[in-house]
Amino acid sequence: MKFLFIDEVEQSQSSKTFFGLGGILIDSCNYKKFKEEFDNNFKKLNWNKDIEFKGKFLFSSKSGDSSITSEDRVEFVNKIAETSVCEKNSRYKFYFTFNDLGKNKDNYKTLLIKMLSKINKQRDSKGDKNLIAIFLDDIDFFHNDIKFKNVFIDEVNKTLNLNNYILFERPFFINSDNYCEGIITVDVLCYLKLWEEMNNINNTNTKNQQVSIFNYEKSLNDAKKIKICNGILEKIKKIKTIK
Repeated sequence: MKFLFIDEVEQSQSSKTFFGLGGILIDSCNYKKFKEEFDNNFKKLNWNKDIEFKGKFLFSSKSGDSSITSEDRVEFVNKIAETSVCEKNSRYKFYFTFNDLGKNKDNYKTLLIKMLSKINKQRDSKGDKNLIAIFLDDIDFFHNDIKFKNVFIDEVNKTLNLNNYILFERPFFINSDNYCEGIITVDVLCYLKLWEEMNNINNTNTKNQQVSIFNYEKSLNDAKKIKICNGILEKIKKIKTIK
């Protein structure tokens, strides 16, 4: 059985249209070690358990648990990246997809279906190897539209079936906290990819069209942050960016 954890990312302050989804896909046989290593590293960080750890807190020691330095936060996230490696193989695979259509329920569905269509096709196998359980960070716009939610689930099922997967029950929308290791991991990796992708936009657009999220040409501090983000992402054994 496989677990897929999904979280979203946006940058409303600098780009109201940017919206992305990330997911980590992990086999159930690897989950125990993944959880143990996450919990051990989180314990060493000594983060206040009443404050959910988020990627957006990475470089700001005044956000989240203010007793934890940004250096210690970066070290913790480095450990999260390193847990993607299991001996010579990958413990989990990170998927990321985005566009400029903004945060809304239709775009969320579009990006998730795009991601699910790129997950490697499963072979016919015995037992529960073709089962996949999906856990999504809770989104408000699914609460008040039951018809859309049912269509969403049907399309998820259809897409998974094309790759020979069977959805376990239905997608589970969960309220994340520090006990949701999979969701936190996706949240952090999405934040890192946001920096990387927005920096790519800065470097490819003309000066007048540049997204000003980093002020990359003017701020050495932001350049250092991008270098740190890229360094962490390089530790992930398998990353698939879907455009």
